[in-house]
Amino acid sequence: MKQGAFFKLDDIIGNYKNLMETPQQAFDNVKVDKKLYSVPRTRPLQTNAVLIRKDWLDNLGLPVPVTTEDFTNVALKFTTDDPDKNGKADTFGIGVGEDLSFLDQLWMAFDAGNGWRKMEDGTLMNSDVTPGRKEALGWLADLYKQGAIDKDFPVLKYTQVNDKFIAGKAGILIGGGIANYGQFTVDMKKVNPNAEIIMIDPPTGPSGTKGTPQSAGLYGHWVISSKASQEKVNKIMEILDWEATDEAMNFKRTGIEGVHYKLDNGAPVVNDQYNADGVINLIAHNKYNPYFTTPGATEEVAQAQLDQWKNIEQLGVPNPAIAALTPTMQEKMVDLEKYSTETFIKIVTGDLPLNSFDKYVEEWMNKGGKKMTDEVNEWYKQQ
Repeated sequence: MKQGAFFKLDDIIGNYKNLMETPQQAFDNVKVDKKLYSVPRTRPLQTNAVLIRKDWLDNLGLPVPVTTEDFTNVALKFTTDDPDKNGKADTFGIGVGEDLSFLDQLWMAFDAGNGWRKMEDGTLMNSDVTPGRKEALGWLADLYKQGAIDKDFPVLKYTQVNDKFIAGKAGILIGGGIANYGQFTVDMKKVNPNAEIIMIDPPTGPSGTKGTPQSAGLYGHWVISSKASQEKVNKIMEILDWEATDEAMNFKRTGIEGVHYKLDNGAPVVNDQYNADGVINLIAHNKYNPYFTTPGATEEVAQAQLDQWKNIEQLGVPNPAIAALTPTMQEKMVDLEKYSTETFIKIVTGDLPLNSFDKYVEEWMNKGGKKMTDEVNEWYKQQ
């Protein structure tokens, strides 16, 4: 972009009312040197939900957990007190995956920040080296030792964690997705017709903090070559603007009536031609929709999703350095994240003591973390 390869959109984006429904934060997150060169493919800024087995809570006479202390108590009882009443010791409290996935909202409870944390002196600290991260790891290690976290978590893929939750092995997903709630409900009922899951607030930590990580508000973005004629630029923008409408979204879901779908009791039912023509792939952009509900979901499920989307709107924790891309970040970030994850897993499983975190921070800084932090803070001053 700095080499002039892409068309600058600042002067024309305001002409396209549908694209302008994109949250300003999403636009800000794709700007380079405060200039707009791309159109974000919008996504909700907050997407997470704590998913919990309501029927298990009821079976054990437990209230919905609120604080991290409450979550500890529930997770342990889900592990030891036979919450599914099958007479077997075959359940555990919290589902976790490799790379410590499904824990996004736990980090917020311990005030570790979302990627980077703005400290009390106004500087930024990487979340992986904050005191809150250490405290959260200690919380996890204690639960793991007591069997409340899946012992196999270091090798579990994302889908495997979901499968264990659906199968009735795990009782809580701290970092589940609102968009997944509808399918979880359907799949879980096939395993156990009496199963009930609900979405609840993220846990409140020891200092009273709670939240959900705020995303960039996009999933990729569109750029236009600077060599394109103004006429072509205008046409591309017109197409993207139309694709950000309800009309385009409905077309993407069903295609053309009589060709790709027919109405059955007033509801569209797509046919084989819909898939053969690849209708779903014809619309590449999308309308900004912060309140996604699972297609075909029951009214009860859809309402639960809507309620949760609105519930977490004010709980988003932004990443203050989400748009930063410094030289050392590009060179060292992957290795630093790998080192962090490996260390964190060893702390949680007890292969390393919690006090090894301090030595880890020192090594993290020496491996490029200090230089990266300095660069990010320099970038932050210029924003």
